[in-house]
Amino acid sequence: NTADTATQTVATVNAVPTADTQADQEAERVELIVNGGFEDGTENWATQQTATLTPVDEDGNTVLLVSDRTNTASGPKQDLTGQLTAGQQVEVTAHVKYNEGPDSKTFNLCIQCGDWTGIDVAASVTAQKGEWATITGTYTIPNDADMSYVGCFIETAWTANPDPTNDLFDIYVDDVSVVLLPDEKEEGV
Repeated sequence: NTADTATQTVATVNAVPTADTQADQEAERVELIVNGGFEDGTENWATQQTATLTPVDEDGNTVLLVSDRTNTASGPKQDLTGQLTAGQQVEVTAHVKYNEGPDSKTFNLCIQCGDWTGIDVAASVTAQKGEWATITGTYTIPNDADMSYVGCFIETAWTANPDPTNDLFDIYVDDVSVVLLPDEKEEGV
């Protein structure tokens, strides 16, 4: 029946997002991290607490080696001040790995607003020694956040008395991303 075929065709066309719709959705997602894959070395990166950041080659891919860690928060940090406002939502991801220490360890991607009291764990992963793991999640900047400083950093799980063997081992980081998600209030307009 021609009418049934036409209806099916219209339904199929309507169910598939157009290239314009996909482009609009992607345009609303803004990557805030610069040099998240460390292809430009440590440009745009600093440390949250004392550590040495060294770009290294792993199977033809540049990754960041974080060594000489003095605290669990000794990891790569990027300043995002002025790029976010209170109440905004971000999607965070990062790849992490370690080769020495305990069989498994929790890694966090933290967002800091203001001083240390404004540090929140945006997402976590429990990594297995010798294997890459992916931190991924979404995080909403608190409405009452101190926006005078905003940054993100990678750390191992906090402990009051970090042990050199179980907490302060060298870590590897790659593909850090903080994407500003579209404002939900504006969706569907």
